Amino acid sequence: DGETAVRGINLVEFNDDDPARLAERVAAFCHHLEADDSVQRLGYTLAEGRATIQRVYGMRKRAVGLLGNAKVDAKGEKRPIPFVEDTAVPPEHLADFIAEFRAALDARGLAYGMFGHVDAGVLHV
Repeated sequence: DGETAVRGINLVEFNDDDPARLAERVAAFCHHLEADDSVQRLGYTLAEGRATIQRVYGMRKRAVGLLGNAKVDAKGEKRPIPFVEDTAVPPEHLADFIAEFRAALDARGLAYGMFGHVDAGVLHV
């Protein structure tokens, strides 16, 4: 609803066997998000509890389907097709890989969307 376009959504999941340690890790990450101004960020939402987390993953699942049904042109004649699936990039190199891959797509004037699993180095375009 705002003036700034949403260019991406990151879902970050924390797990820990120790509830106190989990709470500390989540609080530290939220503090980082609030203090870090090195990137433009519209904000964040903290989802806690099984029901809320299930809604987030439900949204993610629907979003993947919506990407495939998106209209690329006004007539609805062009639709996106998956053309890169399940890259295998070590997570520590994923940010550089994405930047270089986007530059290659942008240089060719392509419209695209991507999602992935950062922890596993997997990207879908």
